[in-house]
Amino acid sequence: MNGTITFCGVSFSYREGSLVLSKFSFTLRRGDICGLSGRTGAGKTTLISLILRFYRPEKGEILLDGRNISALNCRWLREQISVVSQDLVLFNTTVRDNILYSRPNATDDEVLEAAKKAQIHDEIVALPEGYETVVGERGTQLTVGQRQRISIARAFLKDAPILILDEPTSALDKITEEKILPVLQALSTARTTVVISHNPAVLGIADRVYAIEGGEIREEDGCQDIVRNELENKSGAV
Repeated sequence: MNGTITFCGVSFSYREGSLVLSKFSFTLRRGDICGLSGRTGAGKTTLISLILRFYRPEKGEILLDGRNISALNCRWLREQISVVSQDLVLFNTTVRDNILYSRPNATDDEVLEAAKKAQIHDEIVALPEGYETVVGERGTQLTVGQRQRISIARAFLKDAPILILDEPTSALDKITEEKILPVLQALSTARTTVVISHNPAVLGIADRVYAIEGGEIREEDGCQDIVRNELENKSGAV
């Protein structure tokens, strides 16, 4: 699968008379790291929900490699997509089982390799029971940064061609965020990647950054310069 996603004149609203997306047209290709910005409620997460087929467009169509996703098997479609989200879902079981959640039939070696790529392996082996450590309800026995990197390890293990990063560092402190950003960039390599964030540092890993406003999308001219300037200003303020 190539992983090209195309929105063709898509319109969508949660309630009548209040369009979130209006005749929205947009293409994402394999190898692209596309950043999406916009105010809360602008439609960024709605766009992702439409790709995952949690909702259907009112008008227009969404294509995956030229095929309307409404004609694809929903389970198969979601297997092609990895999501690293601000809403971390960890279960009250072992670290190993939590990583395996994305691909239950993976081998132990594949789990370890995914953890190493996510820069969490060394911290896992330092836990009381290593990979067999029970993480607690919603991962309460781990730090926020560890929980996020386990989520990233899941994505490495799944190895899906499409990657969605939805505010992936929103719960992290600055130091942890700086460690995770290169990992996210590595995870994005050779995939079709969408990065949703308000954070200039996170948008900085994107090749292109777009703003969604009023149901429409526009490329942010010179956005990488804007990102760099904001980062430099923050650095100078420390």
